[in-house]
Amino acid sequence: MKQFRALVRHLKDQHAPILPVKCVMRHKPDSQYLGSCRLSRSRNGKPLKFVIEIHDGASWSYLRLIVLHEWAHALAWSEEAHDSIRDHGPEWALAYSRLYQSSIEP
Repeated sequence: MKQFRALVRHLKDQHAPILPVKCVMRHKPDSQYLGSCRLSRSRNGKPLKFVIEIHDGASWSYLRLIVLHEWAHALAWSEEAHDSIRDHGPEWALAYSRLYQSSIEP
């Protein structure tokens, strides 16, 4: 958990998306997914924040990649274009590449 919090702090400091991010780790052993990212909206539809949920069903080295994967979604999406950005399209790939280089390769 200490490594998780340190990585989230690093990402918030060095790679902040256009909206705040709430990133949490949950124990969901039966989940078919290890992570998710969604855009939280107000009642009138205004974007509020990104919510990233990581499920702790794998080793830390793999979960770290999941955090970067989900964070890349938050970077690729924007308030205006969230619905028009493909989940794993070029915007996401570029964001993931930058995150990987700054968080894994140094």
